[in-house]
Amino acid sequence: MYHNLKLFCNKYSGEIKIAVISAAITTLVTISASVWLQTREPKTLLIIAFSTVIVTLLLAVLINLKRLLLSLFYRSRLNVLDPTVDLFERTIYQERLEHFAGEKQRLARVLVEKTLPRLARTIIDENNGIKRLNLILDSGTTITPIFKHLMERGIPGINERGVELCIFTNNLAGIDAISRIESHFCKLQDRDFNLIGGKPLRTYRATTGASTQSFLETVWREQEESNGSIVTLGIITANWFLGGSGLDRLSLCARGEGHYPFKVSVVQHSKYVVIVTPLGKILRLCNVSQLNELLPENPAQLYNAYELRSFGEQPRNIFLHTTLRSNASLSPFRNLSTLLKSVRDQGTSLNYVLCEDCEEFEPSGDRWAVILTELPRQYIRRNFDRAYMDELR
Repeated sequence: MYHNLKLFCNKYSGEIKIAVISAAITTLVTISASVWLQTREPKTLLIIAFSTVIVTLLLAVLINLKRLLLSLFYRSRLNVLDPTVDLFERTIYQERLEHFAGEKQRLARVLVEKTLPRLARTIIDENNGIKRLNLILDSGTTITPIFKHLMERGIPGINERGVELCIFTNNLAGIDAISRIESHFCKLQDRDFNLIGGKPLRTYRATTGASTQSFLETVWREQEESNGSIVTLGIITANWFLGGSGLDRLSLCARGEGHYPFKVSVVQHSKYVVIVTPLGKILRLCNVSQLNELLPENPAQLYNAYELRSFGEQPRNIFLHTTLRSNASLSPFRNLSTLLKSVRDQGTSLNYVLCEDCEEFEPSGDRWAVILTELPRQYIRRNFDRAYMDELR
């Protein structure tokens, strides 16, 4: 009974709010009018109450209609970024797709145009005898835009050096995106991408589970037995990253069926790892319990955290690819960006390297619009000081 009532309230939350606000305003206006007019005549009070209800409902409906039209317009823009988006269906995946949408597109473009070509050259130079480069692409709305850019541009210089590029992914949305691209003038074809099997989770548009992990084990075993001729580059993201008060040590946080084991396995066994994330997903928290304390009451699932560790003896093979903010930015992450630049310039990071191609990004709109863009999660917005401002903790 309670569960059904909760589902009903969540589904019709807008309508319930309109009804409650209308009733409250009608009661207030009627009481105020009776005092001001010094009358208790039922007919007069009924007319006042009825008129107030009509006006309040009209205003509320117009405001709600504007919100719905803006939401539909925004999702129609997302449909250009991901043609699989259903404009009239609201899913958790679509909500995540709306978060940091412009920033994710910038991250994907810069990663494919600048970071990957430079890193590929480094990998080939550092690994004498390499014959194949495995590229593993994680799931998530941050990774999905990478597929289009990667298919169109490829990774220049790999084939010319006699190295085969083999791409693996559990990202169903990414595979679906490349299937919709006219590939005549693309550097890569859809057959260059290998989908890892497993349970197809609609919520995350990804495959996970025992079959997925078994496939990864096959990749790691083949890499180990290749005597250095196969090298793996993992590109992953996460729900959140914990950087500690000084942003000098990163841990990834994930939840959802099979996602945490997949990400941990890729980090542990890939010789090179690129962490791709919007700036706002890097929190100045020291442990996952602090993050779980910020979650809404009775969350369906808590986060797990894994501190990033380098493959083998190489301490500097984990790269952070994010965006930065200018000193004049309206973004609430100006100080976060400044601290991250300081960590890079002073070389104080302990388990990652900030990519040199990280570009500045400025969300559009006035200050409040920028805040909503940078902090789309309400529970993080309410706890901004705890999540980002170390001196206030």
